[in-house]
Amino acid sequence: MVDAVRDAVSVRFRPILLTALTASLGLLPTALGFGKGAAPEQGLAIVTLGGLVWSGLLSTNLLPALYVYKREKLLRKIS
Repeated sequence: MVDAVRDAVSVRFRPILLTALTASLGLLPTALGFGKGAAPEQGLAIVTLGGLVWSGLLSTNLLPALYVYKREKLLRKIS
């Protein structure tokens, strides 16, 4: 069971990381306030960057760890 989670994370980690990195690099100039007219969109860009970082960490680290924890807790309860 843990092996299945490790395999899934190893398969999905790279696409998730590259997607988040690409979007983050695209939003970085706006979040830093570079360019004409960047100030009104700066707050939205910062919030979006935070969401990208959080969702990347959540889907690659936290959710698989919680799944393994809950599954082992359930198996201990049954035994």
